[in-house]
Amino acid sequence: MRPLPCLLLICAMACAPRSGVRGLASAVEDSGLEDSGNEDRGLVLDAVSWRLAWDEAGLEPSESGGLALRSAHGAELEIDEGWLVLPLLVLEGCPTSAARAQPPPHGLPDHPSAMTQSVALSLVDRTPLDLGSHGFDAGPFCAVGMGLFRADGSTAGLPAQPPLEGLSLSLSGRARPSASAEWTSIAWTSTLPAEVDLPLEGAAAGAATLEIRLQPASLLDGVDLQDDPARIARDLLDNLAQSATLTAIPSP
Repeated sequence: MRPLPCLLLICAMACAPRSGVRGLASAVEDSGLEDSGNEDRGLVLDAVSWRLAWDEAGLEPSESGGLALRSAHGAELEIDEGWLVLPLLVLEGCPTSAARAQPPPHGLPDHPSAMTQSVALSLVDRTPLDLGSHGFDAGPFCAVGMGLFRADGSTAGLPAQPPLEGLSLSLSGRARPSASAEWTSIAWTSTLPAEVDLPLEGAAAGAATLEIRLQPASLLDGVDLQDDPARIARDLLDNLAQSATLTAIPSP
């Protein structure tokens, strides 16, 4: 089980706004858009289109038409309804030379690259989504900050059932710790956040589509199904965040 990250992405959404990306002007003057592949500068971008996709590897339908998962240790989970909430995707600036040994700066929710509306995501339907396009002053970016957090009344795609407002994760179905154990009905929810920094790499310059791909097959990694339900839900959400991969696709 991995510990929760420091959650600065989510805290920043409710606290005082952070400063913009540092050193953009000087980096652009030094590099120009043609230097977008420089490892020290990240990718120099002036527009992004966000896309959410799903990795279908290792997924099987359950008998009820939902999602069936099995862990490497034999634990089994069948999801009849499964939802999570994505409120934040945002570009992150590159650390200065003196700060390169430090972790990348967490997301800048006030940066104009940030997605503007949270969205509910179904683990059963797994519909790919285009999440908007944003333009901004050109600058170097080294990562994408992704945050999962509670739904509110403005969240797009909220289901009629189950009630998702105020939750970051909701799963219902059944589970068992091994194939020889009895199935137990589950209704797991979490109000906690999860976040991840995704390194930004590739040859894109100027405008790019940034595709974030989640891997539901990783849900049960390191999870003890005999643990407290609130802790299980937290670990599942964290696994989904940590499973994310990022692909930068140059715009035509």
